[in-house]
Amino acid sequence: MELLLGQSETQVEYDRAGTIIKGQEVILPKRKHEDVHVNNHTSVWGLWWKDHQWAYKCCQQTIRNTYCTGSAGIEAAEAALDFIMKTY
Repeated sequence: MELLLGQSETQVEYDRAGTIIKGQEVILPKRKHEDVHVNNHTSVWGLWWKDHQWAYKCCQQTIRNTYCTGSAGIEAAEAALDFIMKTY
């Protein structure tokens, strides 16, 4: 049973040195690293700049690889900043 599941019909050609000539070519990904949106972000890192810091444009997070909070996160950050300014 193990031999039946382990077989395939792919053909690979090797040269005398043992390198692959034809059969299992490497397919490179078509997406660039800059086009990948991670952690629910709708923009890429570095599209927003404020106070000498790069951030995501969608949520203005200055810490990279954080989860996107969107407009609610922007409003919460502004409210926290206003609260801090009022206490001083």
